[in-house]
Formats: sequence, structure tokens, C-alpha cells
Amino acid sequence: MPMSTEAESTQDPEAVTSVRRKYKLKKGTKTLREMRRYQKSTDLLVQRAPFRRLVQEITQDSNVSISYKKEAMQALQVAAEDYVVERFQQGIDNAIFAGRTTLQAKDLRH
Repeated sequence: MPMSTEAESTQDPEAVTSVRRKYKLKKGTKTLREMRRYQKSTDLLVQRAPFRRLVQEITQDSNVSISYKKEAMQALQVAAEDYVVERFQQGIDNAIFAGRTTLQAKDLRH
């Protein structure tokens, strides 16, 4: 049995901290986690306040004072997000048809 030194025997076991090793994730793992999280959620992708400011900015260009009810703004946001998601899905389909896995700007134009 090896003899322990005095420094080892007086050392407090709680003072020794375990160092956790950070594991490096494979490429795309974080992206896949985000995709699954967004697919499971039913929340809106764009926050309400920035979307409302965008709509108000667009309607100011028409020089007409328009106020929106909360339900109307929510319906407009749901429709806008649905349109954007559908366009991205069509773009992904175009990229897959072209034999690529990366979405490019030209895929969204078709």
C-alpha cells in the first residue's frame, strides 16, 4: 500500500472540484435541435411588437390613419408567418430537386 503524503491526507475532499469536459457536437446537431424545437412549438416565430411596428410602418406609407384590433394583428401575423414558412418549404423542395442540401436564394425565386 503506497504511503500518502501529508499534503494529500490534509486535503479537503470537497475542495477538489471535478472538471467537466465539454463535448464537441457533430456538425448540424445544434441546428437539428433548433429545428425540432420550432416544429414542436405552436408559438409565433416573430415577436408581436416588432411585427406590429413593421405593419404600422408599411401602412404609414399610404397616408391613412389605420388602427388594428389585437385579433386582426394576430391573424395578419399568423398568415404572414404561414406564407414565409410555405415559401421556405418550396425552396427546400427546389434545392432537393437540384440535388443540393443547402438552400440558396435562387431556390426561393422559383
